[in-house]
Amino acid sequence: MRMGLGRVGERAYDYTWSSHHLILDGWSSALLIREVMRRYREIASGAERTKEAGVEREYEEYVRWLRRQDLEQAERYWREELSGVKRRTRLSVERIGEEGKKGAGQQRELYEELSEEETERVKEGAREARVTVNTIVAGAWAVLLARYSQEEEVVYGVTVAGRPAELEGVERMVGLFLNTLAVRTKVEWEKEVGAWLAAQQQQQAEMREYEYSPLMKVQEWSEVGSGEALFDTLLVYENFPVEEAVREEAGGGVRAKGVRISEGTTNYGVTVIVAPGRRMSLRIGYDESRYESEAIDRMIRQLKVVLLELAQSRTSKLREIGVLSEAEKQQVVLRLKSLPHTLDEPIESEAPNDGQVDAERPFVAPRTDVERELAGMWASLLGWKNASIYDNFFESGGNSLLLTQLLLRIKSSFQIDLSLRELFEVPTIIEITELILAKQVEQLEGSQINDLLASLKATSA
Repeated sequence: MRMGLGRVGERAYDYTWSSHHLILDGWSSALLIREVMRRYREIASGAERTKEAGVEREYEEYVRWLRRQDLEQAERYWREELSGVKRRTRLSVERIGEEGKKGAGQQRELYEELSEEETERVKEGAREARVTVNTIVAGAWAVLLARYSQEEEVVYGVTVAGRPAELEGVERMVGLFLNTLAVRTKVEWEKEVGAWLAAQQQQQAEMREYEYSPLMKVQEWSEVGSGEALFDTLLVYENFPVEEAVREEAGGGVRAKGVRISEGTTNYGVTVIVAPGRRMSLRIGYDESRYESEAIDRMIRQLKVVLLELAQSRTSKLREIGVLSEAEKQQVVLRLKSLPHTLDEPIESEAPNDGQVDAERPFVAPRTDVERELAGMWASLLGWKNASIYDNFFESGGNSLLLTQLLLRIKSSFQIDLSLRELFEVPTIIEITELILAKQVEQLEGSQINDLLASLKATSA
């Protein structure tokens, strides 16, 4: 444990305190700070020293409780929970080859923050779904991890408080209770968000019964080979009131401001730290020898997007949860539209389409694969020889029956579900093309998203 005090003004000091998790966890730090501030206030006011009842509980009581736990029962749980997991879940943006071996162990951290309004939306979403904010955070990371790993089932690490509710006075004990365990999550894309989150919370409740399990043993009970990590990403939800303790207990002429908490580095490739409060914060620590800063920067912004979408989309399907902000979607759609879809040159024509023609627009033949495919559907359904990308489906003889057939053909060709309402709003080939591209963007996996955004940046540089 180390402490530092630096004078930064006539009556202002910068105080730094660091400690190792081998000694204290976050909750214990809050207890200790609260006690220090309380005693300072007593000294400053000249009051007689008091002792808060029940604060100094013996850590040894927890050690004795720990020794009484049934590891055989825990082993049965973890073997069943991790059955079939043969390898760790890897992010698709990890460096490969020799480049990834240089500078191993150098950690960097990126930061993103939600506004007060966005934070309240997450809290409100949790209340509506009847789950905790922690459950939505864990769900958001699982969805993003599934996108980036391109796997439906993912495994990641999570920190747990480790304070058993049945141990009297445990909330006042000071010491190390924190534990790290594995979470296995199946991202069921066709399931509604609310139902899926409820199932995740139930899974968390079951795991809490065995949160005393040593991670080394959990690794041993899994089917992942020896020498390989069970997971490579860690999620930390910091639900301990250190900042509140400082502010609440400050007194005797002391005012505390600018309280900042920083976690040390871990041995995992990516560590996600989420801190609640009036403005929820997201931090990602990563090994820069294994991951590009640009890729991790996009990931933390996309985590924010997924978090907000999960909180506001209780009745939506999981597959409808996107990872891109609206600005990024527009960038990628414009980029996709500008790229050639075949080796053919764009085709311009002034041939009539034998259908309803808008005299104010020139005839423009399809230029990309998507436009050509749609034009073929137009021709088949409406009996045309040619179709312009500006032709309106309804003004050219389309009706509700033909529209239903068009929807089925679009789904078959592009694996995209469009609604009748969407086609009513965008009835031309060029507009439907943009809508299809936008839908395809929402379904992109993590590696594809990063490749597209990287190419966009390279082109615009």
